[in-house]
Amino acid sequence: MSSIGNVVTAIWRLLGGKSSLLSTSITVGTSDTVVFSIQVPGKYRIGISNTGATATNTFKIQGRNLESGTFKDIVSTSTQFTTIPSSVNGFLLASDDTITPTALTAGQEWFGAIDTLAYSEIRAISTVATGTTTLKVRLD
Repeated sequence: MSSIGNVVTAIWRLLGGKSSLLSTSITVGTSDTVVFSIQVPGKYRIGISNTGATATNTFKIQGRNLESGTFKDIVSTSTQFTTIPSSVNGFLLASDDTITPTALTAGQEWFGAIDTLAYSEIRAISTVATGTTTLKVRLD
């Protein structure tokens, strides 16, 4: 799991820092795998690339407001990711309208942007139906 919670990083970003907050690769299996976690409220650009051989079969962005609270799905369906309906508008600011991370095949990339100000913590989780795959993740 990769996490963003560093205050120095957040300040650097607010001051216009150009470096990526997170750039890593995650192995995703058949059980929920945390792809990234954000504890600093703000606006983030997300890039997910499937560099493995297996397609994802779920990808959800979840949020919670209490440290010990339960994560609730914010964006979890291919329709939400590609059309940005009013129920997620304001949180999901931008999303690829033809590719969805819920079924990201080998070699595909998905790009989006989120505004996390309404939550104390955000995370993305993903699974594959069988085996494993590798997702390259970038947050700016």
